[in-house]
Amino acid sequence: AVVPRVPLLAELFRQGGFATGAFVSSVVLDSQSGLDRGFDVFAGLHGDDDTRSKLVGADVVVDQALAFLRSRRGMPSFLYVHTMDPHVPYAPPAPFDRLFEPHASEAHPARDPRTDYKEPLDRERMIAQYDGDVAFGDREFGRFVRELKQLGLYDDALVVFLADHGEE
Repeated sequence: AVVPRVPLLAELFRQGGFATGAFVSSVVLDSQSGLDRGFDVFAGLHGDDDTRSKLVGADVVVDQALAFLRSRRGMPSFLYVHTMDPHVPYAPPAPFDRLFEPHASEAHPARDPRTDYKEPLDRERMIAQYDGDVAFGDREFGRFVRELKQLGLYDDALVVFLADHGEE
């Protein structure tokens, strides 16, 4: 949880006159964590039925983040964009689910090493699905940067790209 007396970047930016937005697909970093402090808009994105899910794609997160930037055009903005691809379960969308071999199948879904490892080739299938998630996230980050350029925001932007961990 966030320490109440420690100011967050979003709070400091908002005090400085920035529009602040967060678009988060993490099931851990939702508004209950306290991370929403200081954001004008904090969208904890969930699954189709609004249940907590790790399967909110980077495309959905990027779409909402870009909509926020477009709606505040001309205002200085602080934006936090958090995607969950790639994390277990590995579930890249088409065509990224078939981009790398060996391919997953109904009998070998390669989504979760805790449940889907039945034979040595399943490890390679999971790596292929993980790589598909990485490629999908890469495409969406590229789309985000291209849109910043099209909106004329890129040259004055500071973009910080971080990863929380790698998979074993």
